[in-house]
Amino acid sequence: MKYKEKKKVFMILLLLTIALVLRGILTSDIKDGEISRNEPGGGEKERTLEAKVGENKYEIKIEAWERQYTKKEAKKNIEKAKKEIEQIFLGKNDSLDHVNQKVIMKTDYQEGAVKAEWSLDRYDIIDSTGNFIKTELPKNGILIEARVRLLCAEVVEEYQFVFHVYSPKLSMEKQIERAVRKEEEKSRTETTLKLPKKIRGEKIIWKEKTSHSILLVLLLGPVIAVLFKIRGIEEERKKKKKREAELILSYPQFVMTLALLIGAGMSVSKAWERMSKRYKTRDSEKRIEVYEELCFTWNEIQDGIGERIAYENFGRRCALPQYKKLASILTQNLKKGMAGIAELLTREAEFAQEQRKNMAKKLGEEAGTKLLLPMMLMLAIIMVIIVVPAVISFQ
Repeated sequence: MKYKEKKKVFMILLLLTIALVLRGILTSDIKDGEISRNEPGGGEKERTLEAKVGENKYEIKIEAWERQYTKKEAKKNIEKAKKEIEQIFLGKNDSLDHVNQKVIMKTDYQEGAVKAEWSLDRYDIIDSTGNFIKTELPKNGILIEARVRLLCAEVVEEYQFVFHVYSPKLSMEKQIERAVRKEEEKSRTETTLKLPKKIRGEKIIWKEKTSHSILLVLLLGPVIAVLFKIRGIEEERKKKKKREAELILSYPQFVMTLALLIGAGMSVSKAWERMSKRYKTRDSEKRIEVYEELCFTWNEIQDGIGERIAYENFGRRCALPQYKKLASILTQNLKKGMAGIAELLTREAEFAQEQRKNMAKKLGEEAGTKLLLPMMLMLAIIMVIIVVPAVISFQ
């Protein structure tokens, strides 16, 4: 294990140790032989403690119920609940003398401290959720008596009041629906349904709702085309990047092979031919980019395009500085002769090999850096698993 990896492992273990120590401190409820109860509404507290008697130790499960309200506290909460009912029961209505919108009847008040049991004397008008059942009421309205039984700890009190309801205030949509329903009920013996022509003195114009499906399809067409275009561009970019990486990795071995063949007395074209034939007759069918370009170049030479132009085209197709430099060395060889080309190619191969090592080292460092994020996320998850239960139990 390398020093950096050891350091990372040590830091993680240290942080875990600190987290465990903090958890032990935060979860400790025992003080002077007492365990603190949760406040009302906080729920039951369960702990598994160790009891030491003499030299023996025993594991004991403790259940501490939440603190109960005193009678005085319960009455105070009920009084506050009554005020809360007065504040929120009306909802969007202005007063108890004129109720024409939904009323609010909750099952608990004071953040759950006080339970409420509602009863109305006219459930045929307003249901248990506070919504209107009837939408048409007498012009003078109807009086409804509401009773609510309030419970807190052992204290129970009943609270009652009266409110005056009128026909509910309907939205324009609901009014149109009601008008249509009336027309439908009146004309059930007829062959057609006459739609209402006016609502609250305003004219209603009826027409079929237009479908947006065709428009949606027309809009989706260009969007899909753009997405496919972007996908194609991205795939081409990835393919090009993969090809360039393969060319870079193949370069040192390719140049070294060329240098060895030329050093053995072959001309550049003969060495090129030998490498091309060897690649074509190999057992593997795996495509190697640099040798594919080599074979293409050799075909150009055989077609009579000329060695200089073929090598220049080779460097241009590979489109990397290394290959352009190699193409330049080969074309200069055609002008100046074979002297020193093998040594020049050997130095180029050694330099390329050194570059490849540096690149591999860089990629290794980048991989190590990329692993830091998952490791930190794992550490964060472990911290949450340890600390959150401790904090919750402490509260």
